Amino acid sequence: MANEITKIKLEDLGYDGFLDLKWKSLELTNSSVARVIAEHKEAYKVKNANGEYLAKITGKQMFNARKREDYPAVGDWVAITELDKERAVIHDILPRKTMLKKKYSDKQDTQIIATNIDTAFIIESLDRDYNLNRFERYFVLANEGGVKSAIVLNKTDLVSEAELTQRIDQIKHRFDNIDIIATSTITVRGLDELMIYMTKGKTYCFLGSSGWASLR
Repeated sequence: MANEITKIKLEDLGYDGFLDLKWKSLELTNSSVARVIAEHKEAYKVKNANGEYLAKITGKQMFNARKREDYPAVGDWVAITELDKERAVIHDILPRKTMLKKKYSDKQDTQIIATNIDTAFIIESLDRDYNLNRFERYFVLANEGGVKSAIVLNKTDLVSEAELTQRIDQIKHRFDNIDIIATSTITVRGLDELMIYMTKGKTYCFLGSSGWASLR
């Protein structure tokens, strides 16, 4: 019964058959699986069925790391040893299903935005920030990482229905087979639709000109 409860909780965090197969192939004894939910300087916050921990990687991992992708990132599933109720050690990173990353403008290395994402919501406001070319840049970012994209058009309260329809038509004409959700936090338009779009056990992130939001 305890193992079944643990499995359900891990599934709520996005754990699935693919990850379970990879986990078993590592054959790590005396370790448990957890997900990285935040990254701090030289430390990570990880979460599993038992709770949340502040975790650090081993010196061996740091020595063997050759590039940024060799370090844990937000969204990663990792093998940990729980030291106490608050601290843990990360021993290994499970293979990633998907990865959002971008290259530094002046470096060979890359910046990992998040891993193991199912859908990236590309969010833009219907005001002066609106830009069709920006959508395309984010689509390329998502496609290269194997992540599905959807569009969230926010601040619909700032435009007329005719203008909103025109913007949606422009997007559909330029990009094929893309889901579009029109929202407003003022009128709460589309928020229910957005919540219904997100299903239990999947992982989502928000991409936009102001950065990216936490995983869900």
